Amino acid sequence: PNDVMNFLPAFRELAGPVIYVEHDRMAAAVADQAIDIGPGAGMKGGEIIFNGSTKKLWLQDTPTGRYFSFKDKVIIPELRPRPDEFLTVRKASLRNLKDIDITLPYKRISVITGVSGSGKSTFVKDVLVASLLAKEPRGCEKIEVKHIKPILVDQSPIGKNPRSNPATYTKLSDIIRDLFAEATGFTKSHFSFNRKEGQCEVCEGIGAKKVKIPYIAPIWLPCEKCGGKRFKDELLATKIELNGRFLSIGDFYELSINEATPLILESQYLSEKNKKQAEPILKALIDIGLGYLHLGQSSPTLSGGEAQRVKLAKYLGKKNLSDGLIVLDEPSTGLHPHDISGLLTVFDHLVRSGATIVIVEHNTDIIRAADWIVDLGPGAGPKGGRLIFAGNIDDLLKCKKSLTSKALQDEEQYTPDKLFAKKKYRHSNVISIKGAKANNLKNINIDIPKEALAVVTGVSGSGKSSLVNDVLELEARRRFLESLSMYERQSTNEGPEAPVDSITGLGVTAFLRSSFNAWRIDPRYHVGRASEIEDSLFNLIAYIGDCDCIECGTMMKKGEEKWICPNCKATSEFINPKYLSPESMVSNCPKCKGLGYWGKPNLDKLIINPDKPICDGAMYSPGFWPYGYYCKPLNSAYYLLQEMGRRYNFDPYTTPWNEISEEAKQIFLYGSNERWVYEAEGRRRGKIVKYTSEHRVWGVYQSWGGFTWYSFGDIFETYSDKFECNVCRGQKLKDEYLAYKLKGYNIHQLRQMPLKELDSIINQITSVDFVGAELLKQDWEFLAKRIKYLKKVGLGYLNCNRPTYNMSAGEYERLRLASTLGSGLTALTILLDEPTRGLHPSEVKDLLEVLHELRDEGNTVITVEHDLEIIKGADFLLDLGPKSGAEGGKVIAQGSLDDIKNTNTLTAQWLSNKKRTNPYRSTTGQQKLLEEKRRKPLKWMSIKGARENNLKNEEIKIPLGVLTGVCGVSGSGKSSLIIDTLGLAVAPKKIISSFHSERKKPGEHNLIEGAPQNALIVDQTKRKIYSPLKYFGLLNSFIKIYTKSAEADVLGITDIHYKRGCTGCKGYGRTKMEMGFLPTVYTTCDVCKGTGYSPEAWEVKVKGYSLPELIKLTIEEVYNLFKDENNRITRYLKAAIDVGLGYLVLQQPAYTLSGGEAQRMKIANELCKKAKDHTLYILDEPTVGLHLDDVERLIGILQKLVDAGNSVIVVEHHPNVLAACDWLIELGPVGGPEGGYIIASDTPEQVAHKITPTAPFIKEILEGTE
Repeated sequence: PNDVMNFLPAFRELAGPVIYVEHDRMAAAVADQAIDIGPGAGMKGGEIIFNGSTKKLWLQDTPTGRYFSFKDKVIIPELRPRPDEFLTVRKASLRNLKDIDITLPYKRISVITGVSGSGKSTFVKDVLVASLLAKEPRGCEKIEVKHIKPILVDQSPIGKNPRSNPATYTKLSDIIRDLFAEATGFTKSHFSFNRKEGQCEVCEGIGAKKVKIPYIAPIWLPCEKCGGKRFKDELLATKIELNGRFLSIGDFYELSINEATPLILESQYLSEKNKKQAEPILKALIDIGLGYLHLGQSSPTLSGGEAQRVKLAKYLGKKNLSDGLIVLDEPSTGLHPHDISGLLTVFDHLVRSGATIVIVEHNTDIIRAADWIVDLGPGAGPKGGRLIFAGNIDDLLKCKKSLTSKALQDEEQYTPDKLFAKKKYRHSNVISIKGAKANNLKNINIDIPKEALAVVTGVSGSGKSSLVNDVLELEARRRFLESLSMYERQSTNEGPEAPVDSITGLGVTAFLRSSFNAWRIDPRYHVGRASEIEDSLFNLIAYIGDCDCIECGTMMKKGEEKWICPNCKATSEFINPKYLSPESMVSNCPKCKGLGYWGKPNLDKLIINPDKPICDGAMYSPGFWPYGYYCKPLNSAYYLLQEMGRRYNFDPYTTPWNEISEEAKQIFLYGSNERWVYEAEGRRRGKIVKYTSEHRVWGVYQSWGGFTWYSFGDIFETYSDKFECNVCRGQKLKDEYLAYKLKGYNIHQLRQMPLKELDSIINQITSVDFVGAELLKQDWEFLAKRIKYLKKVGLGYLNCNRPTYNMSAGEYERLRLASTLGSGLTALTILLDEPTRGLHPSEVKDLLEVLHELRDEGNTVITVEHDLEIIKGADFLLDLGPKSGAEGGKVIAQGSLDDIKNTNTLTAQWLSNKKRTNPYRSTTGQQKLLEEKRRKPLKWMSIKGARENNLKNEEIKIPLGVLTGVCGVSGSGKSSLIIDTLGLAVAPKKIISSFHSERKKPGEHNLIEGAPQNALIVDQTKRKIYSPLKYFGLLNSFIKIYTKSAEADVLGITDIHYKRGCTGCKGYGRTKMEMGFLPTVYTTCDVCKGTGYSPEAWEVKVKGYSLPELIKLTIEEVYNLFKDENNRITRYLKAAIDVGLGYLVLQQPAYTLSGGEAQRMKIANELCKKAKDHTLYILDEPTVGLHLDDVERLIGILQKLVDAGNSVIVVEHHPNVLAACDWLIELGPVGGPEGGYIIASDTPEQVAHKITPTAPFIKEILEGTE
């Protein structure tokens, strides 16, 4: 209660209205207004029985009003005799516990109370329960206890699967199956939604599907096939009579526990044994206040308190609990005072059955009902952890130093008119960040104004992403996860807290990251779904669209109940909008399941060397699958293949594929319905264990997702071939659902249109179309707005059918950005990371307008950005630096554009034109074009018949021996040509991840002539990068230096001492600390200081540093130590410094690197390699993440690669880079289907004088104009 007085008034500081659900008397008294819902629970509730001030609520004759005003009181069972047996915990000292001794009585109710943070949960969960489970003291010196088994009844979900519900958890479902099996003649298995005999084929008995919603927790929607009832149609159609009611198995699970109780206990179909088993469980659920729950209510919909009480009910049917210690954490959560009496009755029953109950609780009624009370305090954290009181309620009320005692005595004074003055608070108009210290940030303090466009800029490595991603986003993510239900949180990794002292004013945060997400590799996840356009489009077609007769093709007329054909009188149902989705199992094509294509296994792609054995070269295996899966021990398929070899007389390691029998080949490829039993091995808790495996034999083309994994999973045709579905002709739906149209177009045609064309269709809709369907105007307005914003951010060329997995990172980020606009959400904090990536300079202005509109809707937009157009349009600028890495992380300038210009930072110099890029400025200052300085092509490479996506089957000539820039507006075909066609053809990917997430097949083309033998795509992925030290292969070089030193020779230190890990952490650099029922905590190893090296490795020093110390220095610091030595180490370190990575720590983990940093590491690696006979380097937007000053350095690096005798092709939008190229190829003239043409191919000087989208920007750079 003391915490409520301190905490709840702070809600008034929040900007918006605060709505909370509460049953606590004091918490309700704090509110300005109360809404009382009732009068009963379940079917007897659902009405607003009071709505007014909290003062008036205390006067109401409602259950809440009567309890809050003490007219009604909780009924406390008769107290048990004083206890005479105790368990004792001696000197509990974990966390803030102060060496306290606590005694608890056996077979009684003990309540542990005290202010929040006083040590209650630490004592109960991590000392008492942990010690009993471990059978040795944990967090204490000694525990004096006789045999007793701890039973933790917490608020975690009752099951990890949505099939879990009160009936399955309490085993009532077994009795229900018996009832329906006896009444219908079906088997018991038919009435289990966990068995194929009974479960709905679409949702597999779950009854719902999970729908992810941006920025808030996902929701579950009922299965469209079974309507959420989980069972097959034939079972749902079978009904039995119970007390005059005709119910199917699905109907029965929808009954409340109150309704189901008499039907079960009075059923003629159940034995007396069944009824005796059911009665105590049903009674317990009702007594504990859960009579309103549905028997089949799924786990995700239960609150933590409800889940805890369902668990508690499970123990009520047990006859003897004398060896049980039942531990509960705030069981009053979610309970109205009216229901507390039932809960106390349940506790009384458990204790009288021999149980010992320990409860962590603040509810005063439960405290009064306890036999024994332990009060901890007096404060929280370091000020807590002391034993204030231990004894019965009468003695507690005499304890003057106990805050709990005071709350119990003052309880009746907690009324709205006495408790609090309704003070009004002013909310902050800034996001205040105090003590940010992620990575290289120097404990900085920043105030970012709200409802503004704030741009964070600075040189690469200055700490921009650390601030936005590792501080603001991390804190926002933590707060979001805390808002999720226990069910949702069990499948998330909450991660560490943000490295910051405090953040206030952040509010609800949307972080729109462009980074790749594995879930985007879903052929069903496309632009229409990601942008939320589809749902509105479905509604418009269903309610204001037309319908063609599927019999004769005539447009039908809308009747009162159905569509009617005026020609042949055929009828069609009014369509449910959700059936227009290819994801609907009701309406999608039965063959391709809504994909529009189907896959066919291609054995030649799997077996590439038939003269070799399966496990020695026969299979194509670019990653772990299939070789690792089938040929490495401890994988289930390994033992299956071994059994296959035994049965069909072949050895997977020595028998060539060609010599294996045809029968064995068929089973290996396609499996068998026969069940095999064989021995296998696996890992459990870190140990290798043997087990017997028994299941149907699966084949390579069956092992993932059933027989059609190669249709759904092998998106890039690594092992199969795609064919347009011959049933739906690629249109994904059954014909009858394609008959519904909007302005003459069916849903497939609308989804195939570029968004700018779809926009014109939407604009044809007039107010006349909405007669009788006025609510549909909202969908129409939403569609028009959303498409407008998508066009503004340069995505008008996309169509709704475009899968997100083949979108670029920049396209995907802008898609999410546009989806935030027009959503009606305000007061958001929106975090962006370079939204200009992938945008042509001509499109940046539109993006800036979008960001301003987001701001004008009342949102705060914080973006990391380097584009001068965006920087100039910001309301607030934050410049970090002054340099990269350890020399960065400071706020060097902040404020308005004028404020920044008045400083001397690098950003200010570029903004005020003190720094400019001009590749050809004469010594006299007279600017002139010096085209003769451009390199001349050594020879030409040609791509013939390129037609991937929107490419127009032209012959494209690309010069070699020069720096070539490929440019064009978004969606013009640049990446399709250079990355997807040329790149994959001349530099095939060596896939090391799951095959379905990597494209391998080059884009469609006829021929590539004149390509160099050596080619490399220098992308921004971090594959094979663990740290600069390991990527450059310098570790062994350093070890050699250290082991050859005189000091190592004296101490007998060899390379083994450097390769053998620290004994304290086994080389991991951190130690694992189990926290009982809390998440596991990892701490830096004290022995090796987080390096993972053995103590001996610290003893030898070279140039003043041991090796573990050396690898913690930056690349530049290490280079300065060794720069006088001309060896492999200095060559690689110098290359890294040249590409602007000197600030990176030598052992910096890859996950902390940006994509641009990873790309520059690869360039540095290439610069150090021995010269080959001409290499073609392909780069895709290497300026991403680069400050203008860093772009100048990048240009020098690219020129250096060409000067070394190589060819470089760079796909780029940055005018500074394009102006420095020897040759430019521009695609266009626009994005989407109307693009894909070569509109310019010449030197930058010549392109600058053409009429193309890029020309004005090149001209501005070359001529040095404003």
